[in-house]
Amino acid sequence: MYCESDSNYTNVIAIQNRSFLLTRTLREVQEVLEERNFLRVHRQYVINLDHIKLFMKGEGAYLVMSNDVSIPVARNQKEKLIQRFGWL
Repeated sequence: MYCESDSNYTNVIAIQNRSFLLTRTLREVQEVLEERNFLRVHRQYVINLDHIKLFMKGEGAYLVMSNDVSIPVARNQKEKLIQRFGWL
């Protein structure tokens, strides 16, 4: 569902809240996943776009994922999400 940066490691949170710790940076993981349906929405997070449950696009925008975890959205990424999905 999403990947979270942890210094030089990356926590991968999969469906059913299974998690894995990779000995790769988030940038390395992002390079592999961006060809699939993933997007870096924050300096600390890469998310699977298929698992977005809710997008709160006001000041301090965030996403709620299908497992009810809130993920912050960087200001410069908010417009990308809005354009990609046609959200107003």
